[in-house]
Amino acid sequence: MTASLCCKCGEPFIQGTLQFLQINESWALAADNVQWVLQRHRRGPQAWYGVSFVSSTKDTLARCMRQKGVPADDAKHALDSLPDTFAEWRQSHLELVTGVTAPALAPDIVPAEKAAVTRPVRPA
Repeated sequence: MTASLCCKCGEPFIQGTLQFLQINESWALAADNVQWVLQRHRRGPQAWYGVSFVSSTKDTLARCMRQKGVPADDAKHALDSLPDTFAEWRQSHLELVTGVTAPALAPDIVPAEKAAVTRPVRPA
């Protein structure tokens, strides 16, 4: 994993996915620059693969873990170590992993799941 700056806004950006917590032999939590990734293990060259992608809250991640079948005790233990939002996790872990302090997200940024879907406006 490497850190660089976004070419558009200059914000620190993590390239790649970091697996930061193996929940048990079948499940793990990873993250990239924009979300937590719930991973499941399978046999083969790409042993860990993402099954849920959560950019909002720990509650949403907990629901995904329940729906995908992560054992309740293991999920609780993993979730207890996380802050309430991905933005809070990203803020603290980007600095730990890269040494770069991420700017706080602007209060007007809306999580993707709550954002309205709009079409781009084409010039006339």
